[in-house]
Amino acid sequence: MNTPNRLILTKRDRELLTELFWNRAMTRNHLLRLGFFPSVSRCNTRLRQLIAHGLVRSHESLLYAHGSNRVFGIGTGATSLVSEACEAALNEVRRVASDALSPLSLEHTLRLVDLKVAFLTTGEYAGINVETWLAEAQCRHQYSVRQRDGSWREHILKPDALGFLHVSGREHGLFLELDLGNVSQEKFAAKIASYERYAEHGMFERTYELPSFQVLTLTTSETRLRNLMALVKSGSPVRFRFTTHEEARKATLFGAMWREPNIPEPQPLVADSEVRS
Repeated sequence: MNTPNRLILTKRDRELLTELFWNRAMTRNHLLRLGFFPSVSRCNTRLRQLIAHGLVRSHESLLYAHGSNRVFGIGTGATSLVSEACEAALNEVRRVASDALSPLSLEHTLRLVDLKVAFLTTGEYAGINVETWLAEAQCRHQYSVRQRDGSWREHILKPDALGFLHVSGREHGLFLELDLGNVSQEKFAAKIASYERYAEHGMFERTYELPSFQVLTLTTSETRLRNLMALVKSGSPVRFRFTTHEEARKATLFGAMWREPNIPEPQPLVADSEVRS
């Protein structure tokens, strides 16, 4: 049995491993688009080395052919390194390194990374860009609220992702929900309520030092969009905006594709007047 030669990890390798941990699964195309490698050949060579040393694992996905249908995640040999770098519990890192995602979870995971790539690599668009992106595990927030009787009540916010949008020197928080149509309307209404509680208790401002946030939902069809949008109650403290996966594929995510309750026409992610201000 041949033993792989000793591998010296670079800063890029460590960043790649933390990226794979937070995102759970990524394709070669994701890694190239995010700038980890300058070419396909360099990417393939380094991934083979990382796989040989147990730091990265890979498998084929027939559900998600995106340039190459091989999907990558952290390997069991990377758990201690990733736990320290991400300040994550070792047991959790070990679970991520060994768990197999279901087909639906894998599709959801990879589509979220697609969104991340789209937001981060669009570049400056009319004075708009996204520089920071937090995956679900990074922006999940369990918090306690004191009740009138003096007791404490636990709440949890579980977005799919959180991006920070920079417009004319100002920063905006955008929570992302990627809907594949498999969540009941009752459960989605509960998710809407969790965002409203988060705003009403001032948790976003305390956590991220920004006064407000928006929630962007990408869903499967126009009918599903209308049904979800109807769940948002009048006077909500949160701005909820919706589009379909098909619309998002047609143009930049910053464009006029976002629908809101009681606004008949799709709107851009940021109004022209705000960009020019």
